[in-house]
Amino acid sequence: MLKRFIKYFILILIFNLNGNIIEAKKVPGFIITENSDTIYGQIKLSKFNLLTGTWFLRGINLEQLHFEIWFKENKSRKFKNFKAIDISGFGFNYKSSDFYFQSFTLESNTRIINERKRDRFLQLIYKGQVELYKDLIRVINYDNINDYSTIRFKNRSFLYYDFFLYNKTKGLTKVELTKDKKTINQLLNLYDFDKEYLKRIPNNTKFKDIKLILIDYDLWFYLKNREKRKYDNIKTFACYK
Repeated sequence: MLKRFIKYFILILIFNLNGNIIEAKKVPGFIITENSDTIYGQIKLSKFNLLTGTWFLRGINLEQLHFEIWFKENKSRKFKNFKAIDISGFGFNYKSSDFYFQSFTLESNTRIINERKRDRFLQLIYKGQVELYKDLIRVINYDNINDYSTIRFKNRSFLYYDFFLYNKTKGLTKVELTKDKKTINQLLNLYDFDKEYLKRIPNNTKFKDIKLILIDYDLWFYLKNREKRKYDNIKTFACYK
């Protein structure tokens, strides 16, 4: 009880000393409607996490942005709430960094019917021939305290990331080990990666290295095509000589 009181006292003290630190940040941004129209305005970035009751004194709450945003177009006075089912995506600039989120419907084999399909905003991590997106997941564990007179639970949670590959032709695929995708080569083969490049990837390459692989592939592909264009130009020049 005393620890909880001290925690709340510190939060109130910080709020009174500098309300601007924990105030929601308003940044320039845009939303993309379901009709692919881009609307510019402001996005409100929260510095408070409702799920954990914690403040982000030096950053923003990215966790919330995976399921909702507050947006106000330039001509409007009020912010409106948008879920992933409402718009196709959104983006903003924060501290000289660009952030972009796109709406996807994720499917799973969970026994809970209501959670088999979830609409989420996934954050774009890398944009190349194949795009890489990230989803932030919070898992909550409840440890039962042996007090049967009143049911109490100790709330513990942790975060982890899911990554997804995407392009318009093949759609969205989760980066994970499955019966059909036991190696990263098999995963990339789904997106028609060059066979020559796939042979270069060691079979023991980890799925967590997916971003480095995508960057390396785009560079390799660019250099390969540049050499091919150079060779074709030489052949063409020789024909006219």
